[in-house]
Amino acid sequence: MKTGKMSVTYIAHMGDDKMVVNAARASFNKADDGPINSKDVGLLNFLARGYTNSEWYNLAQDIKAESNLDEIMRIMWELRTKATHFAPFCHPNLSVRITAPLAIARQMWKSHVGVVGGDVGYAAWSEESRRYVDVVPEFFIPKTMRKRANNVKQGSSTEHNQDAQTTLEDAYLVSRVHYKKLLDQGVAPELARLALPNGMMVTWVWTGSLMFFARVFSLRADSHAQVESQELAAQINDMLIELFPVSFTALKTGDAQLPDWWLSNGIHDVHKAIAKAKAEFNNAIEKLLYWGV
Repeated sequence: MKTGKMSVTYIAHMGDDKMVVNAARASFNKADDGPINSKDVGLLNFLARGYTNSEWYNLAQDIKAESNLDEIMRIMWELRTKATHFAPFCHPNLSVRITAPLAIARQMWKSHVGVVGGDVGYAAWSEESRRYVDVVPEFFIPKTMRKRANNVKQGSSTEHNQDAQTTLEDAYLVSRVHYKKLLDQGVAPELARLALPNGMMVTWVWTGSLMFFARVFSLRADSHAQVESQELAAQINDMLIELFPVSFTALKTGDAQLPDWWLSNGIHDVHKAIAKAKAEFNNAIEKLLYWGV
């Protein structure tokens, strides 16, 4: 019996932090192709939290100084209902290939709820079909066989029973035998697949906006999410941090900063010089065209 491991593999992406900034400034018909700067970072934080830096700081001070529970709850509700500006974060996108057990794939799929026509951009999901694929799948073996939690909503506890792993493996073997038997009897794969368990591995291609995947991370990285879903969310997090370091951090924390690598080794100054030279070149070309040279 083959066992599989969960994975998130990069396929492609479009856009960067600057795309979010320029999308936000489109309402003023403004855009620039220069390097991201401190003003851009401030804008990204504002878009994500709905407050300027000073408003955000003052609100934090109000909560810290407040002793009246009703007033604290009022401030908290203001935070929850504050208008934010997520549309600019919907322009960059990412495509990944994910492999996970069927049960976890369906849990991740639930992240699509509210996406169509919503505020998190688009998302597309293309999954291998067991109507056409009839090779025996790999099966997922959890790292630990966690016990049921006292609170049913929690799903599982930190206690585990590794002896139960043998029971799970036996169940996989039985389903594997009966699946192959159904195929040997000439049953169509679309019906034979009914004998396969939730623990079989499936692979899908997932494409969505930066805003969408930030929502996926928020839902599945939560401590109440299933451990295996948290592991996938962690891999998505690493990818988003690498591709959209400022924008994604703003969405996660509301307190993004310019990356250290950008400020080190004079990289920022080099990009400023390149942008200046490009602007001067374009200006010279415009003058030549104007004078018909």
